[in-house]
Amino acid sequence: MALLWPLRMLTVALGARVALLSAAYLSGWLDVRRYQVESAAVAFILIGALLHFLTGRNPAGERRTAAASSGEWAIWCAASLALYWPSLWVGPLSDDFVLVGRVQEGRFGLVHSEFFRPLPLLAWFGILRMHGGLVGLHLLNILAHGLVAFFASRLAAPIAMSRLGTFAAGLIVLTFPAAVEAVTWASGVFDVTATLLVLAAVLVARRYAVRTERSTRAAMLLCAVGALLCKETAVVVPALVALDAWAARRWPRALLFDVAGLAVMFAGVGVVRLLSASDMVRQPLTKYLVQRWLFGTVGGLAVPWHGQVIGTWPWIPVAGACLTIGVAATFFVTRSAAGASRSVTAAAAWLLLGSLPAVTFFFVAPDLQGSRYLYLPAVGCALLLVTMVSQTGSAGGRRLGTAAIAVLILFGTMGAREHQQYWQEAAAARDVLLNAARADGRLRACGTVGIRGLPDTIEGAYVLRNGADVAFANTGLTLSATASPTCTFNWDAGRAAFAAVP
Repeated sequence: MALLWPLRMLTVALGARVALLSAAYLSGWLDVRRYQVESAAVAFILIGALLHFLTGRNPAGERRTAAASSGEWAIWCAASLALYWPSLWVGPLSDDFVLVGRVQEGRFGLVHSEFFRPLPLLAWFGILRMHGGLVGLHLLNILAHGLVAFFASRLAAPIAMSRLGTFAAGLIVLTFPAAVEAVTWASGVFDVTATLLVLAAVLVARRYAVRTERSTRAAMLLCAVGALLCKETAVVVPALVALDAWAARRWPRALLFDVAGLAVMFAGVGVVRLLSASDMVRQPLTKYLVQRWLFGTVGGLAVPWHGQVIGTWPWIPVAGACLTIGVAATFFVTRSAAGASRSVTAAAAWLLLGSLPAVTFFFVAPDLQGSRYLYLPAVGCALLLVTMVSQTGSAGGRRLGTAAIAVLILFGTMGAREHQQYWQEAAAARDVLLNAARADGRLRACGTVGIRGLPDTIEGAYVLRNGADVAFANTGLTLSATASPTCTFNWDAGRAAFAAVP
């Protein structure tokens, strides 16, 4: 078609424009606003997608699924432990104090009207009963994260068609820099375990195409329901299972029946949740909220970096964004394997569906507060990148794409370690505060105290936003907003001491 070459040139030009605007925005060079980057990205994706659908496809190659070796899951868990080793010693922060207290009292039901997440709390109960302590709670998150990366590699196997491609998908998830909030913070167990069971449900659902047995159907349903009992955002499981079946063009009757049943049941759960939800969750879907969710999800995955990292080493997020744009542009302008459109569409839809349940309150701050909402979408992002590279028709394009993904994984490894430091700093601030409370004779004499100026976060890592009363109770003090004036103090972080309120 005569239209293809102009579209290819336009796609490359739009990709270069997005890269330049992203570099200018992230580095603070020139007066580039975020909305300019977002509008340029939309134009690039729309024109690139049009070009992709107009371009003739190469014949489909043999779609081979790279088999997993026995014990590979253990290697992924060991890799996660090596990457997140510093997080083992962070200890309780913010919500952790409240949740540990509930578990020790044997309360696994509703945390409040919106949250019913008994499975992770039951796991905590078992760990604490076996004297695993707080290190055991962090170890649960880290090992579960390794399994999530392993399952992501298994999801990518049919589309990657090589061991290298499957490993790449898992490594992208393993080293995703914005996963630190979910993995390092003990309370992130809800996101990690929910994602783990979501991936398990999708993988088990693939077995329907080979052999439909009662055990397979029961396993898929148990994984789906289990995911929902870890976090409410797992309500998207039926959609993700259906999406994966659509991409593979495999719709066994039993799978269709089970997915439809799950969809009805989960829709009912969603309605009940909305009826009892807070005003923040029940906000009307305005254009602004949808835009914030859409660009926040895509932007958070494309630039999963803390504001401090962007300010100190802007070349890292700039290079990462440019490499991602380069992978997409190469896929758009070259002939792709037959079936690539479905695989790419499914991965892109996964990316958005992962954060859709949080659409009314989705927000990822520059200091990565709220980045746990990107944990499930990160799997879709990994699948999208690997699909675009693996299904590119040009051998040269595949080699360049593989090199780009390797660099992104290297950057991610650096980012995951760097982002953990903020949580270590938050833990250090907590220890200084609580040790000062134990040593201060004035507080001990009062017994019931009021404390002002408690640290909320340290560079986005939660300290005592919640659970301060439990934290102080562990020191033998009672925290009360109605404490007498003589027993009310200000916390001076600079002096690491309590000062009497004048």
